Amino acid sequence: MRRLAIDFGTSNTVVAEWNEAAQAPRTLRLPAIALAPGEGVPSLVPSLVYAESAERALVGAEVRDAGYDVAGDQRFFAGFKRAIAADIEGFAPKLDGVEHTPRLVGERFLRRVLDAVGATDEVVFTVPVQAFERYLHWLQGLAAEAGIAKVHLLDESTAAALGYQVLVPQALVLVCDFGGGTLDLSLVRTPDPGRAGVALRDGGAGRERMAQVIAKAGQVLGGEDIDHWLVDDFLARHGLSAAEVEEDRLQLKQLAEQVKIRLSSEPSAELTYFSQSRFKTFQTLYSREALEDLLERHNFYLKLQSALDALLRQSESRGGRR
Repeated sequence: MRRLAIDFGTSNTVVAEWNEAAQAPRTLRLPAIALAPGEGVPSLVPSLVYAESAERALVGAEVRDAGYDVAGDQRFFAGFKRAIAADIEGFAPKLDGVEHTPRLVGERFLRRVLDAVGATDEVVFTVPVQAFERYLHWLQGLAAEAGIAKVHLLDESTAAALGYQVLVPQALVLVCDFGGGTLDLSLVRTPDPGRAGVALRDGGAGRERMAQVIAKAGQVLGGEDIDHWLVDDFLARHGLSAAEVEEDRLQLKQLAEQVKIRLSSEPSAELTYFSQSRFKTFQTLYSREALEDLLERHNFYLKLQSALDALLRQSESRGGRR
């Protein structure tokens, strides 16, 4: 029996397979749609879709390689997983006679991923905490069409807790999974390795698990929000309008993401952008304090606190203590 796990992310997607002989997972490399070795981790599949026609869609690295990752092109889609998680209707372009909702785009993406990995009997999907029910029927239907017999859904933050294998037995661990589009929190009690053959249960649901999930909470809030906040701040500082940079919006977002990443380990980072319309270079040196102030202005910390409060309330209602 072949078993796969798919971490369908807002920015990137990863597929792993359970190796029965080694009793360990291994990350699959999907050359057709994953990043090339020189572009980063070669097992990462960028969560991108370009709808060439009703029958054909480019996915992942194919989109970038073809140069189709251009903001404003109605056939180019990014961040659709976040829209599914938020249950956002929004504008859905009608292409080739079909309305391309985020859910439809997600289906086209995952079908290509499943085609790339080949036949499988069982799949575990990681999903955002706050969108568990919305994903359940959608992914079950998608898997049935692909001929997959068994489908399991696991909260993203709980999956992270299991994946990192916290070694302290019976520890109460708060896991914060801050992804590209969603924030997922889980309060997890780790298993006791000394109790051989005893599996703990998931929230009393009766199914055997490696860890006990005490509580979970989440919000549609992610790294892409910070990228967009940085872009908007940069434009405001230099008096640039959104219309002026519409064609370069994706490039600006990527530059902002690099600044955000550098500020996680360095005290400052510079965002440099060359405007074709003005034929001029614009620069801003961001400090870590400036980024923290930007987060404060957009109520990032309040939203994080709100998710933590919801997690603690749920824990207390199940007999836990603060």
